[in-house]
Amino acid sequence: MKKMVSLIAIIFAFALTLAFITGCEAPAGGETSGESTSASVTTSAEAGTTGTTAATTTATTSKTTANTTTKSTTKVTTTATTTATTRVTTKATTKATTTATTVTPKNVTIFLDPGHGGSDPGVIRTYEGVTYEEADINLSVALKAKEALEKRGYTVVMSRETDKTVALDSRTPMAQKAGADMFIFIHVNSFSDSSVAGTRMYYTHRTGLSYDARDFATYFAEEFDDIREVPLSSNPDKLAYPHMKPSRVCSDKDLYGSGRYLAVLAAKEIPSVLIELGFITNDNDLVMLKSQWWQGYVATAIADAVDSAYYDISYGE
Repeated sequence: MKKMVSLIAIIFAFALTLAFITGCEAPAGGETSGESTSASVTTSAEAGTTGTTAATTTATTSKTTANTTTKSTTKVTTTATTTATTRVTTKATTKATTTATTVTPKNVTIFLDPGHGGSDPGVIRTYEGVTYEEADINLSVALKAKEALEKRGYTVVMSRETDKTVALDSRTPMAQKAGADMFIFIHVNSFSDSSVAGTRMYYTHRTGLSYDARDFATYFAEEFDDIREVPLSSNPDKLAYPHMKPSRVCSDKDLYGSGRYLAVLAAKEIPSVLIELGFITNDNDLVMLKSQWWQGYVATAIADAVDSAYYDISYGE
């Protein structure tokens, strides 16, 4: 009698286990994240294919799997797009709020220098029948950055706010005279090889600086790289942000070797960076450089980098 009871108990337990595996695995997976769902669907589909013999059951399983797969794919795609969009679109708001509540700039002056201007247009390129001058792109980005920075409480001084000539050797003294706390130079690059592309953040390798030059340039590289996460679907200009290269942090030693430096990075007491926005000689870069939409993202990236640098320098984070 005891053996009979034990046998019945074993059979009952086995039946319950089988019912749990076949009836709960796929639905449970569907309630979790997209990544987990994909794994569960694959397992369920394989189990259904090998364990089902009735045609109607196979059809039902296939339909369920297809629906679950579609749901999973949609969820994954939506999650990825939403995450990227949220990260980029809320970045400025979050940082601005943080700055306003805990790191409000107090008498902080940012000097913006849009390179070239007036009789010196910088590099020029004609693309699809339109001629673009570096000086104009530099100024457009700088003006947008000025607006973004002023909204966050910074005082902004510019070497020029119109298309006028400014002597190269007068730019650093202008920043020093303004009592600048940070010095940001904005330029556009060019090269004989049109395949070369991407943003470059240049710092000086001079000795005796009052700040860590490479670290300061890195703030800007990191913020610029966030632009690459902007989903193509959210961009009315239809720019190919996936073609935007990761930013590179470079020293003026990389350009000239030891003993020679970038003239505009001469102020040892002012954290300074030279931003080469991209290569006008590269088609993908130029499409972005000339876009008001992309320039807006750049302006936000510059303001975000200033926030980060100001916070770290002021609060020792």
